[in-house]
Amino acid sequence: MIERWTARATGRWRPGRAGHGQPDFTDRGRAWWRSLILAVTVALAATGVGQAQGPQYVAQPPTLGALYRDGQSGRYLLGGIWLFRVDHGDVGVADGWWRDVAATAGWSPITIPNADNAGDFSAAGSEGDVGWYRRDFTLPSGAFARYVPASARRWIIRFDAVNYRASVWLNGRLIGSHVGQALPFELDLNGVRSGVNRLIVRVDNRLSPADLPPGPGVGWWD
Repeated sequence: MIERWTARATGRWRPGRAGHGQPDFTDRGRAWWRSLILAVTVALAATGVGQAQGPQYVAQPPTLGALYRDGQSGRYLLGGIWLFRVDHGDVGVADGWWRDVAATAGWSPITIPNADNAGDFSAAGSEGDVGWYRRDFTLPSGAFARYVPASARRWIIRFDAVNYRASVWLNGRLIGSHVGQALPFELDLNGVRSGVNRLIVRVDNRLSPADLPPGPGVGWWD
């Protein structure tokens, strides 16, 4: 979920009035087993001749609405078409998959909500893996009242759940991380800008004996 907030002079937050679909731009996300659901309450350039072209992907604003009625107004759903790429070798961080790059080579379109191992009942399917999710978006127009100064405008993204470890980048900058399977968490969208914004989420659902539920191979497909 993405929510819009207005900062008071004291630096504290209060819900804004005019929003991202409503006064606020809330992005809720839920990821179950290498899956990711984002709602509002979340490419590497192939250079050189002969390299494969990625899918066409156009940034879209979030959709006004929320997954549940309770909560503030001005919430938006950041679902729809995302991009995904699996990272079997866990090389994405080192190779810069989180960078603010418009090219889509290596990515494949998916629909959120999504579970990339749905229907995979093999032992490998229950062991977990690393996957990357990407959503290019623009901010909705009219999200804030005109009298709200730019310095007082804030956006928050909410993930309902990510299984199991999540790292989140916005426009090439790491804005936060979270560990835990069934707990919602929120992050400030620091660095959000006019024009195209690029949200990238690395999801690692490989479980160790110290995790809850303990792994590996717990066989959860939720």
